[in-house]
Amino acid sequence: MSNINILTLREYWANVSNTTGTIASGKKTSGMQILGNDGTNLYAPNIDSAGNISMKPVGSSAIKGANSAVTTAGTRVQLPSYTCRKIVITANRTNTGYIYIGGSNVSSTVYGIELVANGQITLEISNTNLIYIDASVNGEGISYIAI
Repeated sequence: MSNINILTLREYWANVSNTTGTIASGKKTSGMQILGNDGTNLYAPNIDSAGNISMKPVGSSAIKGANSAVTTAGTRVQLPSYTCRKIVITANRTNTGYIYIGGSNVSSTVYGIELVANGQITLEISNTNLIYIDASVNGEGISYIAI
């Protein structure tokens, strides 16, 4: 990405090259909304105390929705690889047991979160394959959306 145009509520434009730049000293940023757009994705700046800007993607032009199930309770399943920034995981509404969400060592006793039917969690991650699921009941699972 070469340039991102930034627009504040005061309709002040700045051109930021290579996703970093500086706000002129003395300009207040509090109370202003700053958005960037490179034509595909939406960005929000992180502004440090010196006024330096680093752009962070906050939207995406790509979305992946899928389902995943645990065939045998107690046997963790890794989600397939999909590059993303965020994932929303929802336990299937027909589940009767628990879904365990975590890393490569997830189990019914080692997990990051335990979901019941329709339970949901949102995680900011770089790839869906970092997430593993396990279940307390055979055949139960999740649906997810990654962006």
